Amino acid sequence: MYELTEIVRTCNSIGRNRNLVHGPGGNISLKLDDRRMLVKASGLRLDEITENRGIVDVDYRKITCFVDFDTSLTANVLEGMLYRLIYDSELCQSELRPSMETSFHALLGRAVIHTHPIMTNLATCMVGGYDILKQIFGDFPFQWIEYKNPGFFLGKAINRELTSDDKNGVFFLEKHGLIVASDSLDDCLQKTLDINRRIADYFGLEEYNSQSNLMEVDGGYVNDCDLVKEFLSRYKSFDKYLFPDAVVYCKNPINRHGSGVFYDFDKKRSRLVDEIMLAHMYLLLTIPELGGRINHLSNEDISYILGMEAERYRQSI
Repeated sequence: MYELTEIVRTCNSIGRNRNLVHGPGGNISLKLDDRRMLVKASGLRLDEITENRGIVDVDYRKITCFVDFDTSLTANVLEGMLYRLIYDSELCQSELRPSMETSFHALLGRAVIHTHPIMTNLATCMVGGYDILKQIFGDFPFQWIEYKNPGFFLGKAINRELTSDDKNGVFFLEKHGLIVASDSLDDCLQKTLDINRRIADYFGLEEYNSQSNLMEVDGGYVNDCDLVKEFLSRYKSFDKYLFPDAVVYCKNPINRHGSGVFYDFDKKRSRLVDEIMLAHMYLLLTIPELGGRINHLSNEDISYILGMEAERYRQSI
């Protein structure tokens, strides 16, 4: 199937770009008709997706009906209902579940790319980020989505910004990342790259490209790159969390090893956590250097994210 080859190619291309995604973050979808949609599976890295593993075929009509539903049920009940509905929407048996963000993919245009770009998150994780983006993209229409926890509430917030005749567009997610919806994956990807280049130019920065240069030490892995050394010279640990994946994968205290950070995991898991840790460190260091104030997640949001069944599943993959 051409569409499957196309989505896998796009997943792999984005997954190799450390400015756009880290660890298992980010997700991509492509609609085949008025019922079927291919979407990335939960918990996998984009650069490990293949035509045989990592893409799930779902009936997205079931999901759009639920996200549009108003109810007085509690947040946890709504998330649980949506999570089960997404899982039940699979059209073919798979050992993997569709991404928890399948809800907004179902609502948007034919092709959708959601990333967690460092350059974008310099603005979305900064107090006054919307005003900065308006300065940068005054000639370019976009939607600003105030922070909502992943899943039902993010999908519902995006749904409120849509018009019946236009499901495409650019969405900046406060304290989270970027969504681009269009008629083709190539167009989504090019817009994603262009947006981040413009933000980097505005701040006078080179695009982020820090790598996980891990060394095997004492039954685990250490990264003592310059970014880590600089962060550890200023901070003992994290006291603020800027985006959901930082909560999920960096919540434990930082384990130091000499001038580096130590991961007591196997190499694959250490690389995953390290990529997210480096992205988080970079934002915490760079936002103040740009004269900005950090717009961090609230304790309430942190607790909610840690309690999500979908996040616990993602960590188990």
